[in-house]
Amino acid sequence: MAWNDDDISALGEGCRVSQHKCYVEFSPILYTAIFKICGNKEVASDLLHDSFIDIFRYISSFNSHTNFVAWIKRIAMNNTFNYIKRQKTSLKLVEQINTEHEEQFIEPNSTQLDKLLNRLVPEQRMIVWMSVVEQYTHKEIANITGKSESYSKSIVSRSLSKLRTSTEVNLYVAN
Repeated sequence: MAWNDDDISALGEGCRVSQHKCYVEFSPILYTAIFKICGNKEVASDLLHDSFIDIFRYISSFNSHTNFVAWIKRIAMNNTFNYIKRQKTSLKLVEQINTEHEEQFIEPNSTQLDKLLNRLVPEQRMIVWMSVVEQYTHKEIANITGKSESYSKSIVSRSLSKLRTSTEVNLYVAN
């Protein structure tokens, strides 16, 4: 998956073949991360599309001393986080309704881990996903979210505590 300088230069020149190669190679990785955070296929597809537009638009700002995959993941995570921030007002209303009806979004055929993560609100899910699955440091998460490192640590700690008390955890750990 390592892209060399020639591949990145071709992207910078707007080479359609390189853009296609980039999309084919990295879209499954980015889509999975975005979908796990937002929990909606259509939104995940839109955010993936927006992320690749940004990748191709801002490739000239890519620093060759940085890992290319980490750079594109950061763009996707920033777009996802910005979407969550824009949706926060409407999500509060949805959370109130979900709390009243005790229903959580569960994608058909999702794994136990997916079911657990879906018990978290989108912002918590994103921060936990970035920390636990993507292995971002709290400093990196703070940079993406615009919050402090202690905020990230607190969200991860509280979210994991919440999940530990869930009955699904016992099912997940047992399997």
